[in-house]
Amino acid sequence: MDIPLDVRDSKVDIPVFANIRSHFSKGKFAPFADLKGGTYITNGGGLYIIASVGIRYALNDKQGLSLSLGYTNEKLEFEVFDGFIDHGRMDYTRDKKQYNTEAIAIKLGFDF
Repeated sequence: MDIPLDVRDSKVDIPVFANIRSHFSKGKFAPFADLKGGTYITNGGGLYIIASVGIRYALNDKQGLSLSLGYTNEKLEFEVFDGFIDHGRMDYTRDKKQYNTEAIAIKLGFDF
């Protein structure tokens, strides 16, 4: 049995994402809320969501610095090694695993 260790449908990941951002004021310091979400349309996909709040400091009319704190969640799917079929050979079985990953994100950004 000749199964490669890393099985992927495609060598390219193609993401499809949406980003919604709302500023609560238009001053030099502007608080905001941001929501990003999407998936990959290749290699089994996987939902990705990050919601954050922060503040933007305007450097001029078109540029600014932002600092935000957010929560991120991503659903991932892997095929992992399950076990050997026969002790005399290196044939093995695979098992699909799904994981929800979560994290706190701190972001510093520059926009133009």
